[in-house]
Amino acid sequence: MKVLSLKCENCGATLDVGHRVSTVVCGYCRGEQLVDRGEEDVSPREQEEMLDDASANLIMRRMASQQAIERFESDILKIYEERDNNMRVAQRARGKQGCLGISLLSVGLAVILVLLDEYSIPLWFAIPFGFLLLASLTLLPGPKKDIEKTIEANAAAKMEPLKEQIARHQAIIDSCDYGAAS
Repeated sequence: MKVLSLKCENCGATLDVGHRVSTVVCGYCRGEQLVDRGEEDVSPREQEEMLDDASANLIMRRMASQQAIERFESDILKIYEERDNNMRVAQRARGKQGCLGISLLSVGLAVILVLLDEYSIPLWFAIPFGFLLLASLTLLPGPKKDIEKTIEANAAAKMEPLKEQIARHQAIIDSCDYGAAS
């Protein structure tokens, strides 16, 4: 490796300029000086070392991006699994709510029929109880009808930044492939 020895333009101190340096700062006066190398030849061995360094850097960047993509895709699969589990739980809860509603309706109708038959309560008196029974069924606590949409929206919100990272790392891989091909 060739080291140039120059004189500082400000104070005259000796400046040692290493390879690949285009500016140098004087250690005495802190003056900055541009280094004009002219048409300095770089040996074939130095050229090969520079190419090997650049190639190794490309390979490392590509490998790191591939590993990142694999990790993000694994995280996305976990989000899909979580979403599917939440959907199954919501569907089971809605099914249980339906069974409970039907059970209450059946019991309420049986009570109304017993009251009508056993105690000779007039029909006009039993009808409001029937409406109260139906109204109470609509007030039963349970999962909202749009719970699936909420679950989907939450999963999409979690996946969006991961998909953006995958696209960013894919662009890095593509740029490394382009750099290696040229």
